[in-house]
Amino acid sequence: MNPTEQQPNEFISIKIDNGNVSLHRYNDRPDDIILTSLYVRKKRKQGNGTKLLLRAEQIARGLHAKQIFLQAKKHSWQKQWYNRRKYDDYEDNGKFIWMKKVLNDSTSEQV
Repeated sequence: MNPTEQQPNEFISIKIDNGNVSLHRYNDRPDDIILTSLYVRKKRKQGNGTKLLLRAEQIARGLHAKQIFLQAKKHSWQKQWYNRRKYDDYEDNGKFIWMKKVLNDSTSEQV
């Protein structure tokens, strides 16, 4: 799992409510979506990050992805935040850790 080795075949950038997030998909792994660049510009702690994450997951489901991956810095508040949103540790990459969430319709949340 190293998206920096090649360019994504599909790239979606989402901007809503003072933030942005990007989704990447590669032809050799069509069931996987990689989430990057989740960022809330202002009005933090008002649910904007959660809204962006839920929207990204909703779009990934719409693309028939089965799982979504992201990287977080080890021992960071961001990693703990993703853990609370049902992202599990997947692969240790030194300073960062890959995290994974299995997507299915039964765990669908509303945006």
